[in-house]
Amino acid sequence: MRLTDVLGSEVIDSTGRKIAVVTDVRLVQDGPILGELGAAFRVHGLVMGRVSMGAHMGFERRNVRGPWLLKRFFALIQGTPHYAEWELIRSIEPDRVRLRVRGEELRVAEPPR
Repeated sequence: MRLTDVLGSEVIDSTGRKIAVVTDVRLVQDGPILGELGAAFRVHGLVMGRVSMGAHMGFERRNVRGPWLLKRFFALIQGTPHYAEWELIRSIEPDRVRLRVRGEELRVAEPPR
């Protein structure tokens, strides 16, 4: 599976309700050493929101300053992004991610630095 297979997938919570779409995948580099490449990456969690276009263009990031009108527009349509650590993911299916928890239990996603 590739990361692009997960991006844009609908997110279903433990009650069966569609709550969002996957807008980003957060990785950490703490896996086994792969020769000269260093430590392997692993998925830490998924960022989810209403739509993913603005997130794919980087407008949810703190260091993106403009154009301010686009940043404000995407903030309005994206809503508040939420974050699910890998342990909260029950399954990943074609075009669908199922969670082990209700949508209300997810924490707000912090923008990457």
